[in-house]
Amino acid sequence: MLIAIVYLSFTFLSTLNKSAADNTFLFGPILLLLIAGYVFRKEWLSIDFNILKDRKILKSVYSGVQGILCIQALWTLFFGYSLNESETIIQRLPIFVLHVIITGPIIEEIIFRKFLFTIINIRSNFFISSLVSSILFSLAHYDTLRLIPYTITGIILCRVYLKTNSILPSILIHSIINLLAILAISIRQL
Repeated sequence: MLIAIVYLSFTFLSTLNKSAADNTFLFGPILLLLIAGYVFRKEWLSIDFNILKDRKILKSVYSGVQGILCIQALWTLFFGYSLNESETIIQRLPIFVLHVIITGPIIEEIIFRKFLFTIINIRSNFFISSLVSSILFSLAHYDTLRLIPYTITGIILCRVYLKTNSILPSILIHSIINLLAILAISIRQL
């Protein structure tokens, strides 16, 4: 819960002032990753990276990436595209790419899948728990134009997390999607 509060505080404060945003986006992710590493140290040590050798897990990762790309592509096709706050920060601070590809997915998957989805899923069914955690995931991105595709992305990530019984595939999918988004932005700017 502490990680969620710190993460959302950094995200909100960064929208108030551009110079504060630059500092927040540079140091905030590092601080959050350190806090997450400490809070979840037992869980980090218990992650079995060998699951990525399992064909079923890799198929889940591939299917997740494919589903999210389809949703994002359809949304862009019908509703257009505009840069969001993260993308404009990447233009000012290229090092922020590391947050978008590495620390962001790790922190967000821990908060929205490992923590929030799991807690709600204990007390409810998959539909309710994935919808609530995914709407909150979407709202945390402060991008009203993409509220629906981010929510659907969150639901897909919840499904992969539940199906694989590991947070690692969800983190991997999230990182791949963010990497592809950054590559698309870079290509568009050429």
